[in-house]
Amino acid sequence: MQAPAQEAAKGEALDTIVVTGSNIKRVDIETASPVVEMKRKQIADGSTPAMQTRASIELKEWDPNTPYLALLRGAKEPYAAYLQSREKFGASPSFFLDSADYFRREAHDPRIALRVLSNLAEIDTESAPLLRILAYRLEQWERFDLAVPLFDDALKLRGEEPQSYRDLALALARQEQPDYARAAMLLWRVVGSEWDARFPEVQLIALHELNDVLARAPQAERSRLIAQFEQQGGDERLFAAVPVELRVVLTWDADNTDIDLWVIDPSGETAIYSQPRTKTGGRMSRDFTGGYGPEVFTIRRPLPGTYVVKANFYGSRQQKVTGDVTVQAEFFTHFDSAENQRQAVTRRLADRQDLIEVGRFTVAPK
Repeated sequence: MQAPAQEAAKGEALDTIVVTGSNIKRVDIETASPVVEMKRKQIADGSTPAMQTRASIELKEWDPNTPYLALLRGAKEPYAAYLQSREKFGASPSFFLDSADYFRREAHDPRIALRVLSNLAEIDTESAPLLRILAYRLEQWERFDLAVPLFDDALKLRGEEPQSYRDLALALARQEQPDYARAAMLLWRVVGSEWDARFPEVQLIALHELNDVLARAPQAERSRLIAQFEQQGGDERLFAAVPVELRVVLTWDADNTDIDLWVIDPSGETAIYSQPRTKTGGRMSRDFTGGYGPEVFTIRRPLPGTYVVKANFYGSRQQKVTGDVTVQAEFFTHFDSAENQRQAVTRRLADRQDLIEVGRFTVAPK
């Protein structure tokens, strides 16, 4: 299935805004970047929009329907069946993810589920993408105590990638006792650094996430962190809150692979790489064609109705894609405010041009 409005060539720059480590301290508030443009309006009128929308999140139900799951479901001793299947499927991350989900959701045995999931890391302890997949699932299970050390390990392995800093920062800010200071410092590192061209404008995404972390930090700590960033040359206007009612973030585990985020609004218009701005105010971030993401959709004042979120496997520059591509979609309401709500789901894309729904928002009339 082809993307709508594909007049723009894949990989072509759809915006002219480039925010890099060398100019983030003097970022132009008059640019058309989604985050900065929203900041500009707030700065102009001195307002912060109230969170009034009532939005619910629905994650798409999915059954992988694999042979090993059929074996688990039909077995009198599911764990023994799992051990038997591991001999055949133990090289596949999907096997451990699906089996862990079975024990958690269907067998209602979170202890065994965690044991099964932990075996995922044994496939390759030096694989940062694999550590991220494991940590993402632990985050979904609210086990930030286990996810944070894994993200720390991924950062040590892949410190040249901004995703490593983002992942660790966001987990630190979401854990039961949030470490807002370290989270903010890690995100500030992303904002103020140069990154490979494969990650266009990741600084803007991290800036919005930094402001969300600051919005949830205690007032004294927030003030101290902002003062520290300003002493390092950060423009005070960068730290103005930019609340958005709906936000979706898509990430994936495969390098040199292009996965696209699509969001179809209640009017039927699709926000996509070739049409990053919708008539009703939706904004899509820059297209990540070389791996990992994040690709982000935001809207401040959504229409009543349903926003359908999809992931599309556009293509890969790898000579051979080894196994399915694992994607994670995070759904937020009231982002960049103390009212932030989050849900996340992991899915898989098997083939080029594979298009799946991962979830949706339903916005009630005011």
